[in-house]
Amino acid sequence: MFLALHFYTWISSLKLTKVYISTTLVCIHPLITTLLSSIILKESLKPSAILGILITILGSSTVSCSATSNNNGDVDVYGALLALIGAFLASAYILAGRYVRVRASKLGSYVIPTYATSSLTLFLITLIECNSVIAIDLSDVPWMVVLALGPMMGGHTLLNYMLRYVNASIASVPIVLEPVGASIPASLILLENMTQVSCLGMILTVVGLIMITLTPSNNK
Repeated sequence: MFLALHFYTWISSLKLTKVYISTTLVCIHPLITTLLSSIILKESLKPSAILGILITILGSSTVSCSATSNNNGDVDVYGALLALIGAFLASAYILAGRYVRVRASKLGSYVIPTYATSSLTLFLITLIECNSVIAIDLSDVPWMVVLALGPMMGGHTLLNYMLRYVNASIASVPIVLEPVGASIPASLILLENMTQVSCLGMILTVVGLIMITLTPSNNK
């Protein structure tokens, strides 16, 4: 369920705002996870993690401000908000996955029900919104295959495999590099341009998230 809603909010945000804004904001879920662990699980934070949190907040705030710096500010703000919601849902998905994976010895016993539930949930959302699941432009099919084989079967399955052996923060390290990996092709294919301030904000966010994910927490 969390995975499906994460996809729904994030993909919806990509329709409303630029790729670098959406991916940068949706990938701050390690920050959310760390803060929730500190509050709920009473885990103390090391100075490096606190510094990473501050850098991430500064960077993501800079990126968020860039969402209102154009003529379609209202639309971009809504897209940024959806990306942030997607980040909270991703945090819940990863935490739940970590809890289940340490108890499920076989990867397939976890990912197959998870992906099936996600697909069914998104299918029901499509029906509720009265969108057709049949009327697909043939030119979109190759991109859908790439998404299924790359980010889904490769990225998410690899993430779920890692969750059995490492904590959620370490498993999230490859994900926090996504803004950079997505922004480069977006600039080449979609011709999206980033301002120097936006680029700085994205870099600060990624650096802060890496500091957070690579810093182990202490239990009180």
